[in-house]
Amino acid sequence: MNRKRKSSKSRSRSRSKAVKRRRRRNAVADQTEDDKTIPDIEKCFLNYQQIANYLAALADEFPHKVTVDEIGISLKGNSILMAKIFMASHGQGQADKSGVQEEDTRKDPYCCCPEHECKTFECDPDCMLNRSIAFVEAGSNGCDWISVSTALYMIDHLVKSDGMQTNVDYFIVPCSNPDSYKASFTPGNTLENLSFNYPIILGK
Repeated sequence: MNRKRKSSKSRSRSRSKAVKRRRRRNAVADQTEDDKTIPDIEKCFLNYQQIANYLAALADEFPHKVTVDEIGISLKGNSILMAKIFMASHGQGQADKSGVQEEDTRKDPYCCCPEHECKTFECDPDCMLNRSIAFVEAGSNGCDWISVSTALYMIDHLVKSDGMQTNVDYFIVPCSNPDSYKASFTPGNTLENLSFNYPIILGK
């Protein structure tokens, strides 16, 4: 009788694990290194290449509002990317009295003060006196997919929201540990399972 119960519990656990693996696979958007398509960030977890493609596409579409910089290289040679989002109206142009939008000729995204009309990257330091920067880092734990997705959603919302103006610019690193993040997408690579009940003495 006990053997039957144990066997039944074992089969139940196996089915549960299989369901979890299936759900995990379905939630991940498949893509090769050469594929430039960008899936919906609200419907699936993006892999590393998709994140890079998404940030590049966003910078191309909104060049006056967001830039993407490589702030470092990981141990395995993957780029650590940071999105700089400038929330002032400098990228939108200034409207004249007739309501017609004029092109903003200022090139330095830091120069957000209306009284300064910078034409070069050597911006007047006074432009930054009333500015603050919020730094957001996500994905330091490569297995924490939801934090990476949250950072991407934040970037998407800040860049695409019209009429949102603030004296705070955002520097967001959506995936600060690309090596571990890429490894977590490899089938059978356990890395760290936050849902697993580890024994008291690890490694035994």
